[in-house]
Amino acid sequence: MLKYLGIGLAVLVLVVAAAAAGYLNMAADRVVVSDDIDITVPRGATMRGLAADFTQKGIIDEPWSMRILARYMGLSSSLRAGEYRVAAGTTLTGLLTHLTSGD
Repeated sequence: MLKYLGIGLAVLVLVVAAAAAGYLNMAADRVVVSDDIDITVPRGATMRGLAADFTQKGIIDEPWSMRILARYMGLSSSLRAGEYRVAAGTTLTGLLTHLTSGD
């Protein structure tokens, strides 16, 4: 009985991991900017704070997908302070890359 419980738990973990990976892949390619916008990243900003700010401004739907994607891409602590022009059609991946490049 315990053996089947372990197998069932392992299958459940795999299904949840696959669903999370699928959602993250979908979120990465989602266009977040429909019009050109200017974004200011203040000195000392964190990915958590910026994601919350973007959610409040309606740039992204929920903050956790931006934070998880940034962590997955290795960019969660790479924000560069400055003013950025973000072009229409930019995806979440493109936005994160832009805000951590310093361009």
